[in-house]
Amino acid sequence: MRDRERILQNLDTLFRDAFADAQSRSDRAKMDQLDFEYQRHQLYLEVLLDLREALARISTATEPAATGGETGPGGVSSFLDTAEKLRKLTRLR
Repeated sequence: MRDRERILQNLDTLFRDAFADAQSRSDRAKMDQLDFEYQRHQLYLEVLLDLREALARISTATEPAATGGETGPGGVSSFLDTAEKLRKLTRLR
């Protein structure tokens, strides 16, 4: 699994290249659009990375006894058990 910094660096590189291209053409509208999109994509990506880390913590913290003894490779609970725990964790109260 790629680490958080590498993923965010790839996003930054992608947008910097596109921004430099728009800047070389003096395309102010495109530069503004790219600036907004970069911030939006960065936020989305950080949320997804946070979810990935939360799922990893839930999966590794699950003991076989808590899931009825059924586990996958490496003692990690099944995907459905993990998804159910995440759903309960994120349910609005």
